[in-house]
Amino acid sequence: MGLNKTIQAHEAVSGAANWTKDNLVIDPDYEIDNKKIDWINVSIEVWFDADAKFGVKSLPYDESWVNLYADYNPITDELKIWYTFNTDDTCELGVYEPSEEEKALVIEMISAMLFKEESCSPRDVVEQRREEQRILTCDFCGSEVQRLGNDGETYMSWECELCDKCFCRSCFVAQHGSELLEIMTDMTSGWNMACPDCFEI
Repeated sequence: MGLNKTIQAHEAVSGAANWTKDNLVIDPDYEIDNKKIDWINVSIEVWFDADAKFGVKSLPYDESWVNLYADYNPITDELKIWYTFNTDDTCELGVYEPSEEEKALVIEMISAMLFKEESCSPRDVVEQRREEQRILTCDFCGSEVQRLGNDGETYMSWECELCDKCFCRSCFVAQHGSELLEIMTDMTSGWNMACPDCFEI
């Protein structure tokens, strides 16, 4: 599907009502960009007339739909709303400027979703990702290693819970092997996060 046109709707179409909790659903499968870790991205399921709200024209098409997204920065309280209007052959990108009431509603619904899914606030989610992205200097090889890898899932460095030394994945594996590292980092194992010097079976 090609992105062949950009459209912008900076204001709600005249006569289109503001959103309500009854016509929006926040998808709990949210994302945080590894390069823009202050921004939380969510998909929003819509139950309103998208043609009237965004000025798109779906009637000429047998198959058409609108995907709505929100990017929220809980540190600055910024909210960006954008959408795609899709048919079988085209995909049009639109930017929407919500009213103050709509902005407050979407932020409230994102916060409620995160509290339900993560038991924390949007700011807590971002602060946790900031901590995961922190750079540590390995006390064994001297390398500067990001805590969390580029895949956003694999940890690359830790702080020893026994001596407070920082150590990287490579140094631990070189001394004890990858299998023991995987066991130690498994949260169900009950093992302390230990550096190569402190680690004992």
